[in-house]
Amino acid sequence: MAYFEVDGISYGVRGRSIFNHISCQLNQAEFVSLVGANGIGKTTLAKLMMGILTPEAGQIRLDGKPMSKLALYEVGRKIGYLFQNPTSQIFCATIQEELLFAQRFQGGETPEGEARAKEMIDRFSLHEAKDSPVHALSHGEKQRLALATIMMSQPEYLILDEPTTGLDQVRKAELGKYLKEIHQSGVGILMISHDHGFVKEMSQRILRMDEEGLHEENLF
Repeated sequence: MAYFEVDGISYGVRGRSIFNHISCQLNQAEFVSLVGANGIGKTTLAKLMMGILTPEAGQIRLDGKPMSKLALYEVGRKIGYLFQNPTSQIFCATIQEELLFAQRFQGGETPEGEARAKEMIDRFSLHEAKDSPVHALSHGEKQRLALATIMMSQPEYLILDEPTTGLDQVRKAELGKYLKEIHQSGVGILMISHDHGFVKEMSQRILRMDEEGLHEENLF
């Protein structure tokens, strides 16, 4: 059984159709990239898969359960979402506070949570900036913090929206390393991206969205 089943969904805004009868299946073990032109509906599809938006027709199932039957907090415990701008999902003044805030949100601050926060700081190379004000962090550091915060809840699946935006080649290589480690730990990944080189390097499958719907694209 697929982890995500997108079955004939349609969505529009103020009478304008974004897409019609989109279908796909995503397995938890896969690293899949979603590509397509700007404005075609990739981020909209991601928000539908997170339960942030509701399809006008069709159905999305998460791990066999209709998304319409799941509360947002239930989806949030299974799925981590990395926004295109990581600043929009960071709420606290320092890295340490942000990670512990994520732990409290998941059910309370515990010694195990503090140990996991330290593990995330080490894993995502945030130790030197641990006590720095978040507003002073670089874009790459904010992105690593957002990823670390997501991983505090040990999600089963990640949806990443244009994660290489604003990264130089060195930071992009670092991101690739982190994502490969996350994927190898058993976390499925759907990545929205215009970065064709990064997509080819990371992906096991590529889905292209266009006016006709979703299509498998050759990796080579």
